[in-house]
Amino acid sequence: HPYAPNNHPEGGGCPLIGKQCPLKADKLIDYDGDYGFPEDAVYFKTEVKKSEVDNLAKVKQEALEAAREKKEQGRRDALKRHYNGKILQVSLANGSCESMDESMDKMEAAQEKIVRNRLSESDSRDSAKNEVTDFEEALNDLKLSILSLTERSGMQI
Repeated sequence: HPYAPNNHPEGGGCPLIGKQCPLKADKLIDYDGDYGFPEDAVYFKTEVKKSEVDNLAKVKQEALEAAREKKEQGRRDALKRHYNGKILQVSLANGSCESMDESMDKMEAAQEKIVRNRLSESDSRDSAKNEVTDFEEALNDLKLSILSLTERSGMQI
């Protein structure tokens, strides 16, 4: 055969070296072995667990935190560009922005609390007083935040 080994007595020789020779390459793979192919059909079984309400709330909270972090990072970059990298000015402005975010979060929480109380309670004199008290607390927090923001901007109120 033309692919006889180089030291064959009839002469000839394989021009292909090493594993390029098809006879040597076929010896490397054992086609006769039993590799454990199953006789019957075997299927992979998976179990799917439904998410719980707590997990959904946790995922929602994580998504809100990720969005907030992305927003803060964009704000930091914009403030650095605006203040030309002056660290003190950037940190003061960033603190003001964070205080505005906190004020908005407090107002949203107060509004949600008022709406929840209105839906759960009947219209009574006590519920109206609680609503007014909650609203005044939220308004006072907002006033303090606005005063600090106006002071930062240089206004005298």
